[in-house]
This record gives sequence, C-alpha cells and structure tokens, in this order.
Amino acid sequence: MPSAEDELLQVYFPSGLPTGHASTRSRIHEIGLWHLTLQFWIVRRSRDGSHRLLFQERHLSQQAWPGKLDTTSAGHVLQGETDLFRELEEELGVRPSANDVSFVGVRRWDDAADPNMIDRELHQTYIWINDLPLDAYRLQPDEVTALVELTLSDAEALVTDKSHAVPGVRYEMSEAQRSVTVRKDMLVPVVDGYYLKVIDAARRRIAGESETEIIHGWLPNPIL
Repeated sequence: MPSAEDELLQVYFPSGLPTGHASTRSRIHEIGLWHLTLQFWIVRRSRDGSHRLLFQERHLSQQAWPGKLDTTSAGHVLQGETDLFRELEEELGVRPSANDVSFVGVRRWDDAADPNMIDRELHQTYIWINDLPLDAYRLQPDEVTALVELTLSDAEALVTDKSHAVPGVRYEMSEAQRSVTVRKDMLVPVVDGYYLKVIDAARRRIAGESETEIIHGWLPNPIL
C-alpha cells in the first residue's frame, strides 16, 4: 500500500488555476509546489447559547507542527478527488451535507521556513456551525490527538493578545472531557491574521449573513 508521501496531488498556480501537472506529496513539499487543501472550521452551538470554535490537536507523529492546535480538520486534495468531506469524515467521524457548510475563501499559505518541507498551500476554507456534542466526534487515532474548544470571545482574545491564556475544554476519545488552559503558543503560529479572519467569518454566519466579505488577499471562489 503506498504511503501518504507517494499520493499524487494536482499542482496549481498561485492564482488557483491548475497547471495540468501532478506530483507526489513528498516532491511537492521538497521543491515547494502550490497544491490544494480543504480546511474546515467547526463552530459548536452549546446549550448555554455560546458558540465555541473547535481546534484540532495535531498528533505527535505529524511532520508539521506536532502537538499544536490547528484547524478543526484539514487535508490534502488528491489528484482527481471531488469529495469535499472525505478528510473531515476520516479525521473526525462526522460528515456534513453540502448545505451545512459555508465557503469563506481560499487562503494562500506560503511557508518556506523549513527547507526540508516547503509548504505552499491553497486553503479552500469552510465553516460548519452545528450543535453536535463533543462526544459525537470519533477521532482518527494516528492523526488527531484531541479536540479543544474555546468560546469565540476567548479565541479572539487569545489570538489578538488581549489575553495570555483562556479557558477551554479538551476532548479525547479515551478520557472524559476536562477543562484546560490554552495559551497562544499552543496554536500553530500564523502571521496573516488567519484565526481572526475565521472568527469574524463565523460571527457573520451566526448573525445570519449568507455571505462573508471577500477577505483581502484570498481567492473569492472555490477551486474544487
């Protein structure tokens, strides 16, 4: 069975247009070719009326940012793939319908800090607002260690440095949910205000806006 590094991915221009070529994941990261990923942020409506943003805690075996808190679910799009929700279902054991999710935009993420893994990704980003309890999620054991949720207000305070630490709830498959303290250095670091943009888009969706404003620098239309 081929490894994940042998999977074929479509290569793109930074504009989001396909080049017409494909390459293995390992080669794409070796030389820094643009490729497509799907990013899903889940916002949970809790019984107390608050809305809570779910972060994925990356497995310690992950090559990039092991143990850090990241997008609720994210994954590479394989060559020829058309299923938006494959990776989400594999990682978290849940599957929305197309009408459940809201497209936000396509973020261009260019990370060449590690010469051994040059990561140039087109992040086709969605928000899914639901009222599923945390224990409805079935985490993929070799990918996701836990889910950690923060209220939108606390998440905003954390990423804007208004608070150095905020309360959260941690969910693992093998343990009871427990309260935790989350610091900003526990998140995958970003330099483009990504988290705040997602929080703003989520709030607009909660307020009933059918579309969010086009985010400066993001592509406005889905690629897949």
